[in-house]
Parts: sequence; structure tokens; C-alpha cells
Amino acid sequence: MTEDEAIAAIQRAARGVAPAELFAAALLDGVTVPSTRTGSAALAEVYADGDALLAAVTQGEHAAIAAAMRGLARLDGEVVVVPALVFVHEGKGELRRAATFALARSQSSAALDALLSALEPGSTIPRGALDRSVHPDATKRVRAVLLDTGVTMFAVRPRPDLADWSSLSSDEQQALLAMQPTGGPTAELQRAQNAIAVLGARGDQGSLELILRIFESHPDDRLRLRCAHALAAISDPRATAALDRRWADADSSISTIAVRAGLLRDVATAWSRFAAHTTAIMSRVGTHVDVAIVATLLYVLHGGFSPRRFPPDGDPLVIEPRFVDFAVQVRHDDGVGDAARMLLEELPRDQLLALIEKYPRVVKVAAAVPVPTRADFLARYERGEHAAWDELCTHADAIAQHPDLALEAAAVAGALMRRVRNNANIVRSTLIAGGAKVASECEPASTGDLARLIGVVGPLPVALDAFWRTVGSIAFVPGDSTRYDYGSCSLEDEGLSLIALDPLEVCGPDVSEIIQDYEARIAASHREIVGGFSLDFAPDFLHKQDISGGPPYAIELPPRSLRAAVDPDVMFERHQTTLVGYLRIAFAWGGFPLLSVASLPFTEIGFNERAAFRGVKGPWAAPAERLRAKLCRDLLSF
Repeated sequence: MTEDEAIAAIQRAARGVAPAELFAAALLDGVTVPSTRTGSAALAEVYADGDALLAAVTQGEHAAIAAAMRGLARLDGEVVVVPALVFVHEGKGELRRAATFALARSQSSAALDALLSALEPGSTIPRGALDRSVHPDATKRVRAVLLDTGVTMFAVRPRPDLADWSSLSSDEQQALLAMQPTGGPTAELQRAQNAIAVLGARGDQGSLELILRIFESHPDDRLRLRCAHALAAISDPRATAALDRRWADADSSISTIAVRAGLLRDVATAWSRFAAHTTAIMSRVGTHVDVAIVATLLYVLHGGFSPRRFPPDGDPLVIEPRFVDFAVQVRHDDGVGDAARMLLEELPRDQLLALIEKYPRVVKVAAAVPVPTRADFLARYERGEHAAWDELCTHADAIAQHPDLALEAAAVAGALMRRVRNNANIVRSTLIAGGAKVASECEPASTGDLARLIGVVGPLPVALDAFWRTVGSIAFVPGDSTRYDYGSCSLEDEGLSLIALDPLEVCGPDVSEIIQDYEARIAASHREIVGGFSLDFAPDFLHKQDISGGPPYAIELPPRSLRAAVDPDVMFERHQTTLVGYLRIAFAWGGFPLLSVASLPFTEIGFNERAAFRGVKGPWAAPAERLRAKLCRDLLSF
């Protein structure tokens, strides 16, 4: 039978059924129709009724033929087996996909053989069709495929939960991690993953003990993850208990699957299941395990998408509103507050405002702190005692309470940043003298330049305010037509790549574009829920090279602590330091801080960090030190 003959066979069979009956059967089978607007549309959105569907079938529309084939198969699983097999082997697109789901209604051996190919790596047969197969031997055949892969014979890998994992030494953790097989997935592994997924979807209790054994002790994380999904789909107390024990797994992906299963298997009783952990958080006696479980629970309640995608009659926040009340009460908790606020931001604003009014934030009044006995910080700093700045930072609580000390801190920060500006000018001159094309920088900011940002986030951290007012911005990245290429530069003559050395970059205060989105989020929600504004001041070292990498280096505004209100933390940068600390490290290496790895043992240098030195002939340390000497010449300490 050719494809055209198969289409004709479907058309004849469709004409032999009442249009309304065919349409209803297709609807029951969950048929969707390809749509250029949304990707797919419900059958009734494209064909108003059975007559419209049959008319389109008669005209040979592939979408209608596909829908009719599935409707016919639902009415009689054997009536379209022959044309469906033709589409599976020779067809494409919606006809081929619909044919696989039609074959799932058949008990013929040929239909099952075709569907079993869904287990093969790279198969275009949708696994969901095999999940639905009514063939009496389908489950048995899938089990046999799993056994034939050989993955069910393995060396046991202990799988500690989060609490046990935290108690292991670094060497013990590394020994367990080393049991993970390396390399890409083999054909056998992929076949086993697919078989486990199908057995789970079919709710196969006969393979449950095997799936549990793989889940609890197989060395390969990839198989374990697939087993977790399968256990979540199998309605059996053993599967439920296994997942409930893993709400706080050492693998966060497993924890998410386990918590989601614990929540959704009966939302109406979920509050009591998680009560021990939510109560511990509310009482401020929660352990790191409680924090992990509750943060995951809040993420699962959110759903991971914005807007949330729960059906109206299945939304856990509607079924169990105590979860919403809990989230608003812990919105400022150090451990779970971020997850709570992410969830709350999805609520309608009127509901959110009512909740915040019901549970207002309680801010502790700080105890009075005296001015430090020795307060001549500026004089000491200008005499070269640069640790005076660090000492000032330890008096952040006093700076917050005493205006005179706050002015002193601002003066010291200004003196420090003048030295930073001096250093930036010297490094820029060195780069330009070497032939590098360097990006332009911003002039120091005025009070007016900072007004909008301050109006949104409040007072700026002392060090950041001084940086913008005194330095403006720093940009040692390439300029001109590209930000990824310095052009011909003598500083790279020994093979070092400047762009791969994480050139220092700190943006100026013009954040008008990104602040608009933040203001819009606040307007749609509430400032407490939206949380801080992430000031992304530079790309990470990979994005500076036009390589996909991590999040930008950032400062959170307003600062979360009094200390950060003096010298803000720099987020997502390897040194985990403050703004002044980051500037000190950067200028210690001439504005190119990744020079610091050159003297490390090769095995301690990350793969991406090696890129800067791939053009160097011989050992890296000496050329790196020579470049550092050129860049650091005449720089001031600060």
C-alpha cells in the first residue's frame, strides 16, 4: 500500500462512521491540530464539528486525515492498522505521529513492533504512543528490552540524602562522585532510560522493585533521574515511600521530582505532609534540610513557569490556601525567602496587597551603637593606612546611626576611588600605547545622574556611590567596532589573550533601560515581593569573550545588610568579595585578574581559564608575570 492508498483507506473508513461519532472519538483521544500561530491547537478550534472534520478529510487535508485516523482507531483499534503502518514506515509529519497513536489502540503484533522502536536512541516514534499501547504483551516486551540492555547488573553506589551527604568528608564525597560513568550516553543507556520511562508511564508494578533498586543504588545519575520520574508515575505505596525519603536528596533534581510527587498526589492533604518542615521554618528552628525541602516545595508550588500553568481545578494554591499564607509569612526568611517571593509575585496584586497588610513585615529596631573610639579614618587613609577603609566597614552599624561617621565613610571612599581612577587611567594608557582598541568610559556622575536610581532603590552603598561620583566607569574591554577584539596589541606578543583574562569592567550609573523592567514589576506586584534590583555591572569572563557563560557580575540594591550598605557584595564573581575587594584584586593584576591562575598547577586551572594562555609557548607563569609588570607599573595601592 502506498501513502496515497493509505490516505484513501482512511477516507473510506471515515465515511463509514457518523461524523459526530468520529469527531467525539477524536476529541476523547486528545487530538491536536498543527497551527502556525501557536504550534498546535485543539481539534474543535480548527474544525467546528464532525461535518467540518469529514469535509476536510474528503478534501485530503493531512491534519484532518490524522485526526480521523486517531478517532477511527479509538472506535476500533484494528480498522486502521494497515494504513497506519504505512504512515509509520513511509509517512512524515502529523500523519506519521497520528499513526503511532492509532497503532497504540491495536493488539496486533505488527503494531507493537512498530511502537517498540520508540525505545531506540534517536527514534522519531513518540514514546507516548508506546505508553498507551493496549497490546497485552506491551509491558512484558518493554521489560525485556530493559533487561537486555545490561544496565540492571551494576556495582552499588551509595546514595546519601542531603543530611548524610553534608556529614561526609570531601574525600568521601569525591569518591562517590567518581562512581558516575563518564562520557556520553551509550545506546544501551538510552534504551534503558526510554524503557524505564515507558514502564513508569504504564504504571507497571511488576518492574517496580527493579526500578527502586536502580533508583536507590545505580551509579549512573542519568538512569536514577529517569527512575525518579517513573516512580512518580507509579501509583504504589512503595514508590511513594521511596520518593518521600528523597525530599532532601543530595541531587536537587531528584528532590524536585520527589517533592512535586509528594505535593500533587493529593493536594488536599499536602499541607499536613509537609507540616513538620514548614513549622520548623516558621518557628525559626529549621535545619538546612528543612530549608532545602521548603524552598523546593515553594518552587514546585510556583511551577517553574511565569505565568503559572496549573489547571484551574488543580492549582494547589487554590485547593490549599495555607500555602499562600505560609509563603507571605516567610517572604523575608534568609533560607526560603527568595523562593517564597518568587511564588508570591505570581499572585494577583489585590490578593498580594491584602496578604501583606495581613502579615506586615516586622523590622527589628537596631540597638544604639556608639561612635568608634578612634574616628580619624580619613586622615589615616590619606597617610597610607589603607586598612582604615576595612576598619570602617566593621563599623557599618555605627555608620548607619551617626551622620558624622557616614560623612567620614563617604570621604574615605572618595579618597579611595580617586586612586582607583588614577590606576584606571594608567592601565588604559598602557593598553592604548600597546595598540589595543579600548572601549570608552563614562564621566563621573552628578547627583542628578544618580537621582532616578536612588529614587527607586534608596541610598546607594557608600563605595558604589563614591565609585560613580569619582570614577564614572571602568572599561578595559575592547572598543571600536567590536567588544571582543583589541586588534593588534604588543601586550599579546607572548601569546597571552587579554580578552580571556577577564578585563576589568564596571558600568556607569545609566541603567535607565533595565530599571524600567524593575519598576514595572514593582507596579504589578509589591516592592517587598519583587525584592532587590540586580545591578549587572559587567559580563562574566566567558561572555566577555562572546562565549556562553554564567550570570553577570552584579550588586544587589538596596543592600541586604548594614555592612553591604558600606561596601556592597559582588555577586557571581569567583572571589566572593566586595566592590572594593574586587577592585583591589583586579588592579593587583593590572586590571586583568585571571592572570593570577598562570602560576597554579595545570590541573588546578579550569578548562575555560586556560584559554588565555593557549598561545603561549612554554610555561605560562613567566610571560604572565611580565605582562603583569607592564600593566601594574606606577599603579597606586588603595
